[in-house]
Amino acid sequence: MDLARLRRDLRHRRVRLLLSGHARIEVHKDGLPLSEVERTVLNGVVVEDCPDRDRKLLLGFASGTALPCHAVLEYAAGESEAYVVTAYVPDGATWYPDYKTRK
Repeated sequence: MDLARLRRDLRHRRVRLLLSGHARIEVHKDGLPLSEVERTVLNGVVVEDCPDRDRKLLLGFASGTALPCHAVLEYAAGESEAYVVTAYVPDGATWYPDYKTRK
């Protein structure tokens, strides 16, 4: 996945960003605004790359609160839609305080 190109296409609305049902449930449970998930997709850093599945785990921080947000983004080149497979506030039991490194 060429993340820079995808982000450009998302900003220019050549590709639509959709949230899976699972992502919507997790976002709601964690109290993450959808705008923060979108911000993570557009500006977050890559934590993990899964090229065999066309997925990336991204990390962003909610504006104003510094609440961390993980978003798993899936996109196959040439498609008109990219998907947030899941999004959540990373758990301190699973992640080190940088939220980039698994324990």
